[in-house]
Amino acid sequence: MEKVFYFPFTKISELAAWFANFILILKPVYKDYDVTDEEMTALESDNAFVQFTSNRMVAYGDKHALFIRSRNIAWTSDPDNENLEIVQPESQVAEIPKEDIPAGIRPNLRPRIKSLVLRLRQHPKMTEAKALQMGIMPNPKATADPKDYVPTLIGSLVDGKAVLECPIKGFAGYEIWRDTSGKNEFVKFGISVGRSFTDETPMAEGVQAEVRNYKVRMLDSSNKTVGAYSVAISVTVTRAIWYWYCTKGKCR
Repeated sequence: MEKVFYFPFTKISELAAWFANFILILKPVYKDYDVTDEEMTALESDNAFVQFTSNRMVAYGDKHALFIRSRNIAWTSDPDNENLEIVQPESQVAEIPKEDIPAGIRPNLRPRIKSLVLRLRQHPKMTEAKALQMGIMPNPKATADPKDYVPTLIGSLVDGKAVLECPIKGFAGYEIWRDTSGKNEFVKFGISVGRSFTDETPMAEGVQAEVRNYKVRMLDSSNKTVGAYSVAISVTVTRAIWYWYCTKGKCR
């Protein structure tokens, strides 16, 4: 079964396979979508560079694993071949003739490809079937409807304070709701635009420990809430206690 490509792809390691497929499908028809000869030539050059670097990474990676294996066999023998007498060194990675090394490319290939992909998607001649074949359809994971999304919220105690952790990939941040009454009476406490959030609210005078309950809800790029609330978690905050000790007459 042929691999289905999407853009943007989720891992940089998918770049070479995606790019090779993109060039293969686009080249015979690029003029139909108003891609210029100069653009197509540049794309082929960029692809050559990407494929070369990817292939070199694989070659060196494979040889690296073999050299590790040879070293380990030399040190501890080979349980699969007890009669092994001589451990031969691995052959070197094949050298590439200088004339076969592709030309360099301008940095920031990603935004250039992104711009071209958007142009192709919006072209009046582009069909969904052809876009899927080229691998330029939006990644389903990137466009999934977040209305049913339930955040994953983790709480921990750091220096007596509650620290919340909530992944925000695909969102602008999250809204924080807190309850300190123990009666499930949550009120909006704040907003975090980062994965981690620390509750700096001091405890009332004379209180040594306090249970604080939290739940969060994700925010989209317009700062509107989306999805469901997370499962509520509890963190027992405490007063930070500093311990002083003396060593050789010096206190630290």
